[in-house]
Amino acid sequence: MKKFYSIISLVVFLIFIAAGTIFIWVNFSKYWGNYDLFKEYIDSYGFNSYLIFVGIQILQIFFALIPGEFIELVAGYVFGGILGFILCMIGIAIASTIIFFLVRFFGRKLIDAITDNKDFNKLKFLNNENKLNLTVFILFLIPGTPKDLLTYFLGITKIKYTHFIAITMFARIPSVLSSTIAGASSAQGRYVLAVLLFGITAVISLAGILFYRKFIKKREIDEPTDKALPQETTSP
Repeated sequence: MKKFYSIISLVVFLIFIAAGTIFIWVNFSKYWGNYDLFKEYIDSYGFNSYLIFVGIQILQIFFALIPGEFIELVAGYVFGGILGFILCMIGIAIASTIIFFLVRFFGRKLIDAITDNKDFNKLKFLNNENKLNLTVFILFLIPGTPKDLLTYFLGITKIKYTHFIAITMFARIPSVLSSTIAGASSAQGRYVLAVLLFGITAVISLAGILFYRKFIKKREIDEPTDKALPQETTSP
């Protein structure tokens, strides 16, 4: 009976993922790249705009459909560099926590349902407990790495929740803050600073993507092919 309820819960969750993806695409795709239109949409909610934006940030992390950089830039454009940064971090923390415990509850079958098995096997090096915290910090610190996807994978490792949330949130600070400041600079008409920050972020992100690919490739060579992430994890 317990297994039956677990399967039903997983099916309901996957339906929720599909419905959420469609909802995001229908309602928010028209705002991509149009900061003024998005600002007008957010401002129309008045004081509730803060809650609305945090909700949008949660959806972005949860479904990973909207590019995270766009949300962060818009946060700075609409709310200013510091307040936008705070709202982004609140949304990221909430979404990351939900994802972490969902994966802890459903285990490997949730990962299998939402991602390709090749992606899962590429991250088997995360099973190395001795270097797990440091590896997570590096991967989340560098722009361009798939942080939203990594958030799902980390739930199935043996990392403690307190370590997970502290490390990932701290490591995200430079990337999120630079994006919100760039957005705020653009809104204030400080276009030189905005373009400079955009350029620096783009270059670092490209370097981060290349580093991530080399990092994963090296780990695939170094790690034994029969070593994989566990099917189930210990309690958080």
